[in-house]
Amino acid sequence: MSSECPYCRAGLGCKDHPDAPRCPPPPVYGTSNEPEPPSKLPKSFRFYQPAHPLTLSKPWSEHSDGEKARIIASHPPAGVSSGGAKRKSDEAPKADTHPAPKRRVPEPQTFGVVNSAPRQLRSAAYDVYRCVIGCNDQCAPVDVNLDETIDDDIIYQHSKPLEQFRRPLEQYLRCIHCMRNSGIWRTWKNRDGGTTGRIREHMQKCHAEEFLPKVSYSPVHLAIKGDTAKMEYSPRSFSECLARWMAVDDQAMNVVESKEFRQLLVLASQAPKLTDDDIPHRKKITKTIGELYIAEKERIKHALKNARGQISITSDLWSDGNLRAFMAVTAHYINQEGYLAEHLIAFRRIKGHHTGVNMGQVFFSILEEFEIVEKLGYITLDNASSNDTLMAELERVFQERGLIAFGRTLNRIRCFPHVLNLSVNSVLTALPAAAKWYRDEADKKGETLDDEVIDYLVALESGLVNACRESVKAMRKSDLRRDGFSESIKLGNLHGYFKTKNGETLLLPVLQLLRDSETRWSSTYNMIKRYLELYPAVIRFSATHPEMQIPVISQRQYEVLHDLLNVLAVLHSAQELLSAERTPTLSLALPVYEGLIQALKDCKIAFPVLQHAVESGIQKLEAYVAKTRGSPVYAYSMAVNPCMKFRWIDQHWDRIARNTARLHVKEKMFEIRKNQYKSSPTAINRPQTEAERAAQAQQNGYMRVLTLGSEIRLVSSSSKCAYHKSPTTSSNPMPEPSTSPSLPLSSQHLMKEGDLLVRCMAEVDAELLRWEALDNYNADMMGTVTLVDFWKAHRYDFPLLYEIAMDVLPVQASSVSSERAFSSSKMTCTRERNKISAESMEYLQVLKHSLHRRRSTDDNNQTLDFMVHVVGSDIDEED
Repeated sequence: MSSECPYCRAGLGCKDHPDAPRCPPPPVYGTSNEPEPPSKLPKSFRFYQPAHPLTLSKPWSEHSDGEKARIIASHPPAGVSSGGAKRKSDEAPKADTHPAPKRRVPEPQTFGVVNSAPRQLRSAAYDVYRCVIGCNDQCAPVDVNLDETIDDDIIYQHSKPLEQFRRPLEQYLRCIHCMRNSGIWRTWKNRDGGTTGRIREHMQKCHAEEFLPKVSYSPVHLAIKGDTAKMEYSPRSFSECLARWMAVDDQAMNVVESKEFRQLLVLASQAPKLTDDDIPHRKKITKTIGELYIAEKERIKHALKNARGQISITSDLWSDGNLRAFMAVTAHYINQEGYLAEHLIAFRRIKGHHTGVNMGQVFFSILEEFEIVEKLGYITLDNASSNDTLMAELERVFQERGLIAFGRTLNRIRCFPHVLNLSVNSVLTALPAAAKWYRDEADKKGETLDDEVIDYLVALESGLVNACRESVKAMRKSDLRRDGFSESIKLGNLHGYFKTKNGETLLLPVLQLLRDSETRWSSTYNMIKRYLELYPAVIRFSATHPEMQIPVISQRQYEVLHDLLNVLAVLHSAQELLSAERTPTLSLALPVYEGLIQALKDCKIAFPVLQHAVESGIQKLEAYVAKTRGSPVYAYSMAVNPCMKFRWIDQHWDRIARNTARLHVKEKMFEIRKNQYKSSPTAINRPQTEAERAAQAQQNGYMRVLTLGSEIRLVSSSSKCAYHKSPTTSSNPMPEPSTSPSLPLSSQHLMKEGDLLVRCMAEVDAELLRWEALDNYNADMMGTVTLVDFWKAHRYDFPLLYEIAMDVLPVQASSVSSERAFSSSKMTCTRERNKISAESMEYLQVLKHSLHRRRSTDDNNQTLDFMVHVVGSDIDEED
């Protein structure tokens, strides 16, 4: 056998050498709609075929690309002359010892690029590469011959077995089937990754009849079906598969405890014969998530539409690792069943500048999207200046469109924990100035400071909070130090190394020190508290490891930090109280503010050296109290709290403020009752029963006694003037009760506007008097009364106040719900998944929030005895 035979060299076999080894036979035709290859090669199909036989030192496939290029350059292909005159096409070639066959060998254009032994691929991409061919034109060339191109494609597809197809080297990949079936030049960019999946989906969608039969012929399938088909179920193999998946995909160990994950496995086990084709891929799951989001969005919109009162909002901004800004918007309301409910309705990407105007426009679009513009209640935001502009933009839009009454200050709630955090920062910043202020005060009074006070002031000026922070940083610097610290605590507890000032043995908890964060509420308080708890262990660990050079605060700094911790504990307790999401807390906001200010004033007496720093915190609180006290919503929330009503207002506010608060509540009740009459005019003149007439007569008589003086003053006035007096005062005369059983339907239009106003005001005053006469509850019962349940039970006893309660009970005193959405988003947009799209991010966050809330069983109720939380800590407690 001659080694120069091109048929044998290509492994195709020939009649002259029937014993030569051959490549595996190509697929049997007839399994698909593919046409037979043409009987002869088109002239446009080009491959390397030397004009004369060559002797190679090694097989062609083992040559490098450079070697192949040099061989081709030195030995031009057949029909190409290296120089001189070209022979005519009809000129017969010269005779040769081994004449070449009359037909060319159907080799692919990338012949010789791949190694002779095919490598094991991670995925069966050759099913894709058989259906595409390399090209350097994204669009079809002008002079392209479609018939010749189609013939070239057919020859390429049948040039070798399926498993030997590899990725072409050209710039683009062209779909063979699109060209053959439709004459379309369909191309993809030839990238290093991500292309085969899109091409495979295109083939399955557009060319399934030609693509799938050819793939099914191959012994290797699209994915890993060959591996799973041979597996037999057993508890051991199932656990091993789970373990391998968790290891490869970096899953947490407790992922197997997820309710949804276990439901998934149980559902899959019920499939009659689950195959790899039944498992959706990435794009299908992405589409399904979008569909679930749309369904959940419609469910939320339906729930918001059926809310019993107004819908209040909390919102805040967050940036991911790529510095993309997202706005979280959470809706709070009383649902149709009469319970507090909340939904994360948007986690929207904020594009452009983060100005208040831009954020306000995005915010309003979300309100319109969920159809809650007409039911909008109050918006809880932090104290950033951009939020002031946001509220101003919302006010402008509401006024321009003639929507519900909306005010930038009237409908805004300032986040209570954020205000406390600002107060804490004021206290911490003023610590060095507090020492100077104390010295100046002593000089003014002519007092001489003793050594102990001077040491205290020096410690106060030493930046003790930063010293504590640096000590914590050094203790947590490495895993070796953290483990050593834990072992040191265990050893100290075992041998009784830790002692109190009185010499008693102290057992310390085996815990680690905590870092603080500027963006985390109460983090500085928690850092100082943990450090002081473990201070004996810190001293011992630092002394036994001098080579680590761990800084430790002095004993005097420890004492100052302990006093400072008592001050911060007051603020921390209030922050914890008003951070509840499912318990109405707005009624406690102003009382807690006032209680905090009084508690801090007590701290000024208990810690005279810290007076200046504590006063800075008080001033910050008073500044925000002045901004919030005038908002009517605080009066509404306290008025509908059966444990407070107007009692706290009467005790802590002056006469003008007390009267203003009552006036706000009456106006709200009057507006509700008037709207009820207008929305149902037949209710005014419907037939009354004997019991209703008796009750109405009793109420009118009761109100007439209360307003005798005003009636006497109005005797000389005409009834027409009396009817048109302002409805906001309680001096309107009561109409005479009707003696007829009912007014005829034809007399409805005879009811004057004045009669309606007077009747509404009478009902308002009567209900408010009955409400204040209800003395079954007091401030000591604050923690035992669930406001939502209370109003469900007294809905028909106080119908107007009930409507107010439905509006104000969902109002949030803090934006903690948005903060928790941000904490959850950090688990979604991780370092490994930081390229997730903004749309998918919103879909996942809304779905996750809804699913967690739906399956949650805890009621998250917190104690409402705010005085215990605020002033319950013993500021004189010794360590």
